[in-house]
Amino acid sequence: GQPEWFTVQGGRWLSSTRWAGTIYRNTGPFFAGPGYDPRRVLVQSAGTAVLDFRQVPGTEGEARFTYTVNGATTTKTITRFRF
Repeated sequence: GQPEWFTVQGGRWLSSTRWAGTIYRNTGPFFAGPGYDPRRVLVQSAGTAVLDFRQVPGTEGEARFTYTVNGATTTKTITRFRF
């Protein structure tokens, strides 16, 4: 019943097409609320994330986003948004 935000921070390039970083779980009170107390904000490591930009014919503009949170791994294909 409590909101959680997940952020990926402090990553590094593993190769010219692969990037990895740590996923953090962020919880706490609403920042714009009257009772906001920054001491109640909790940031903890929750897993890992990898972006793989390797290109194979027919997949130009796509990348794979693989993340693991609490031991569960998920892979999503993400697509470049063209303006």
